[in-house]
Amino acid sequence: MQLKCTHPCIGLCGEPCPKKCRICNRDEVTEIFFGTEDEDDARFVELEDCGHIFEVTGLDHYIDNFGKGDQDDAAIKLIECPRCKTLIRRNLRYGNEVKKTVLDIENVKRRIIGDRQKIQRMRYDIPEEIRTLSRKYPSDGKAMRKVYDTLFETNVDESTLAAVTNQIEFLKAINKIEQDWEKNIRNEELKEMFKDECLKDLTLFRNWILTTRKYFTEQELTDAEDEIARLQSFKRFIICIDRMVTRRDSVPSKLKSDLGELENLLKGGKKLKPGERDFMERVLKDLEKAFPASGLGVSEEEKVQIVRALGESKGHWFKCPNGHPYVIGDCGGATIESRCPECNATIGGGSHQLRRDNQFAGEMDGAQFPAWSEQANLLNYQGF
Repeated sequence: MQLKCTHPCIGLCGEPCPKKCRICNRDEVTEIFFGTEDEDDARFVELEDCGHIFEVTGLDHYIDNFGKGDQDDAAIKLIECPRCKTLIRRNLRYGNEVKKTVLDIENVKRRIIGDRQKIQRMRYDIPEEIRTLSRKYPSDGKAMRKVYDTLFETNVDESTLAAVTNQIEFLKAINKIEQDWEKNIRNEELKEMFKDECLKDLTLFRNWILTTRKYFTEQELTDAEDEIARLQSFKRFIICIDRMVTRRDSVPSKLKSDLGELENLLKGGKKLKPGERDFMERVLKDLEKAFPASGLGVSEEEKVQIVRALGESKGHWFKCPNGHPYVIGDCGGATIESRCPECNATIGGGSHQLRRDNQFAGEMDGAQFPAWSEQANLLNYQGF
């Protein structure tokens, strides 16, 4: 293609032709900038936004490396003319690079500023979460209100709102651990052990959570989640030991060798490896199976299945001196004695009277009284 001066175009085929001429504007065109402008076969690109022209291989290299720099200098920003710093927004050759840069900037802005609707929703939800926290746990709710008010003295972004949400969730988990401890541990020595080993850690952890912050780093979130998991596991361990002590049971022989290692992992305070986490969870599940909440030596799931399979109405379940469950059929009153199939202890009774060393096991089916009792007709069969 020829220019108005009749000299050949110095641009590339299929792209807008630069207005400068290699012959008429020789000094301007061949001025060294990238280093290859004075070569006879050099081709040029004109930037429409500012009108400057550049040798194409040099400009390609500049565009490819724009904003990359060293680790400390790297940044996402709109591509600029290397001469005058005008932003390059309209160019056929570099259109894709411009679009990609704009998209990268928008993504960064979205991550930093956050979606406005999401932010508005979080700003509405968080005070409600704090009010709920205050009703259940007044001191934590008051502390979180102080954190929230301090942060919201200035404009906040999504990362700050997410930090507050995480703080609330961590506090809920901490309080749940404390409540379970109060509710489920009855042995005074074990209560003191839990207080010494866990409550101090919970207090330190709570104070760290309540620190006013703009955001949690990924590592801080991971560490917090790991600590919650450790404290929950320690609680499960102590509750199982409490059941064992309260019921005067003993640890199954296959578990004895694992308990010391489990306790060391729970008290160690170091980050657990995947294999150690798997070991800890396995032993805890074995403990919970050996000492279930019902005290009947069966899991909740197994209990439901057994009750359903036998099909007796409420109030027919009893347990031997060693806690093994059994059923008295017909009217539910003990008329004969027999042997526990688990431990060979004497079970049952006579004349509709249960042996003194046997007990009613209403926890099996939810009955409040034995089927053969004065209260049974009033409470066990309501609604029938």
